[in-house]
Amino acid sequence: MRGLPWIWPCPLSPRPARWPHPAHRSAVHLQSTAPRRRPYPPRFNTVYLRVNGRRSLLSAGRGYEDRASLMRALNIYGPHMKLTLEGIGTIQKASVELNGLTVIAGENDTGKSTVGKVFFAIAQAFTNFSIAVRKQQANRIRSDMERIYMALRREFDLAERPDIRNLFSVVRSHALDPSSLPIADITALLRSLNAEKENPERTKILEILLQRVAELQLSLNENVDQKSQIGKLIHRALNSEFAGELLNKPNCQRAYISLSDGATSILEMWATDTKLENFKGTEPLGIRDATLIDGPAILQYCSAIRGYDPTGETYLFSGGSIPYHAVDLSNKLQTAKARQSLKGIPVDDFGAIFKGEMYYDEERKSFVLSRGGIKVPANNVASGIKALSIVDMLNKSDYLRPETLLILDEPETNLHPTWQIEYAKIICNLAASGVKVLVTTHSPYMLEALKGYGDKATGIKFYHARKQENGVVNYIDTDGDITGIIKTLSLPLLNLLDDLNKNDF
Repeated sequence: MRGLPWIWPCPLSPRPARWPHPAHRSAVHLQSTAPRRRPYPPRFNTVYLRVNGRRSLLSAGRGYEDRASLMRALNIYGPHMKLTLEGIGTIQKASVELNGLTVIAGENDTGKSTVGKVFFAIAQAFTNFSIAVRKQQANRIRSDMERIYMALRREFDLAERPDIRNLFSVVRSHALDPSSLPIADITALLRSLNAEKENPERTKILEILLQRVAELQLSLNENVDQKSQIGKLIHRALNSEFAGELLNKPNCQRAYISLSDGATSILEMWATDTKLENFKGTEPLGIRDATLIDGPAILQYCSAIRGYDPTGETYLFSGGSIPYHAVDLSNKLQTAKARQSLKGIPVDDFGAIFKGEMYYDEERKSFVLSRGGIKVPANNVASGIKALSIVDMLNKSDYLRPETLLILDEPETNLHPTWQIEYAKIICNLAASGVKVLVTTHSPYMLEALKGYGDKATGIKFYHARKQENGVVNYIDTDGDITGIIKTLSLPLLNLLDDLNKNDF
């Protein structure tokens, strides 16, 4: 039932209606038995499921006010994921479900960000990160091929050996698709040149070039089966997010990750900081994209990110690396130009809060806030406005839609309580529209607002991240009750008041 189109008829007679279009071979069909005089929207009393052209009765006799209430009842909002972590970051063991909106609240240093990073790494391994890795591989192979060509040009007169120039002209035409490189032809050419044995120094150079081509062939062969590479891509993305320090040290010798969708296991993996030890999983993820936002500062260093390779692992002008989520978010934000809208989420919901619109200015090569016809550089804009504008730009650029995952790491940072509440309202609207949202927070304002507006979302989960005296962190599913979380978050203020009263200030 997941991902099926919805057919919305006007109020109909009790008799089942014809399917509106042959293209709807698989759909959920809502039929109202309400009389025509009843005001819209009707209550949908009869629900049919149509799969491959065959229709069967799914539900009858109960009224549903709207699509959202019906989908909540049928529990068909897409992947119902459960992530289990052992020995990662500050987490020894934790399980978190992600259906519609998941909120993890607690004090600092309880691993809240760790969960978001792992979800992001997994989703990206199935989607954008694999593309970034292929781009990185193509760039390196293109660079290596140019080095081989230059080495041959220094050793041979190309006027006498036009076959060298001709072959590498073909190589350059395949630069964007390394899998189609004529590796066999390059190897044959180098071997024929080496067979001439004109001088020992040249022979040594050609043998080095042959070895390098053989290494390139091995790297290409490793990437033939994409499914077998998912585990390696997840491990690589995790290393990017955790700066190579994946394990919970010194308590764990290896990390364990499992992800399931309902009763079906999507993947299991065991890994150390440097090695993927075992991976199981062939099922598709069911998420088309993931975006992680951990603060507004990216709007100021977006231009600098252009200096990194597609994975963020290497700075092209010197050493250093950055997490892949920063590269991913930077690339997405720089496409925010046209005003678009996710169905059900007007683009003005964001702009109305800070009375303006943020976008990437191609001429300035930076972000600007347009307000009342005046352009203000992002550097001169309040951090709270920048925080809200990031989600605004993602929404306008169609990066927030059903089957996508949005991870917000402490979104309340830099926001006044009034804006935190408005932000929470928008988060719940996004979740209600089919976007999967994971929020980590330690703000009671954000938490209360998410709870209050969460009725619009489906599958909402609240987790209390609590650190025990022995340092072990527990993730407690509160079953929707946030009283304990609020008490924990309010404790510092209560302690402060007690302390002030004791000292008679």
